[in-house]
Amino acid sequence: AELIRQRVSTPAGIMLAKDVTLLFREPGQWAGLAIVPLVMIVLLLPLISGDGALRALTFWLLLLYGGMFGVNSVQGTGLTAWAREGRNFWLLRISPFPLRSAFRAKFWGQWLPLELVWALAYLLTGIVAGLPAWQVGLLITTSSLGLAVGTVVTLALGAIGTNRDRENEGQRVGSLYAWLGLGLTALFLGLSLMMVVLLVPHLAPGSELVLTSTAVLVAVAPPADWILGAEGLLVAALVMLTQVLYLLGVRRLWTAAIRHLQTCEIV
Repeated sequence: AELIRQRVSTPAGIMLAKDVTLLFREPGQWAGLAIVPLVMIVLLLPLISGDGALRALTFWLLLLYGGMFGVNSVQGTGLTAWAREGRNFWLLRISPFPLRSAFRAKFWGQWLPLELVWALAYLLTGIVAGLPAWQVGLLITTSSLGLAVGTVVTLALGAIGTNRDRENEGQRVGSLYAWLGLGLTALFLGLSLMMVVLLVPHLAPGSELVLTSTAVLVAVAPPADWILGAEGLLVAALVMLTQVLYLLGVRRLWTAAIRHLQTCEIV
């Protein structure tokens, strides 16, 4: 308890506590976090409640829908995190509080609520659908990584593209940065989905998921059966390399955003 108190009493801990408190004080913001995974569940439950091949392919449906809706979740939190500070940012700017620490606090304040909501949504849906534990774990892990990277990207773009002097919070982030955030987040989530599609057949070759998926793949798109062979592993390695390069670029974007906040003129 003493360790937790000490952590919260640091400037970063106070900023994180402030963001979480504001989140719970604004029902609209909290509802915005929860409504996206709830919509996903409502759309999918009728499809996975029956029997047959479609139920066996529930994992892929959850993976696809989670990637699509996850982009919207990140856009609604990370991109506007700095915009919600408004002119209060200038108080932070002239304080001795390091902006790098402020960025980390912002990250935890935006990512943790998203992670909790999406992990719970996947867990409950997996239980209802009767998915094996490894599939639920893989869904949560893939979602967590995508949401984390998307939060970093949108936080950095929001820091660079926010006009803090506008009274209307919704107009503080330029549309160019909003579209960049959407595209870059969708790109990483797409790469993550590709990795799962390429690796699952090799990691769990005898599972019902892989056997059913293979039968559907061979019947519907025979030329795509290369995924099941060595070519699939080679493409997976190339996708992983692309992700590494992407993360290196995100690190540079993060650094550029911090430098921008440190050097922007106080008005």
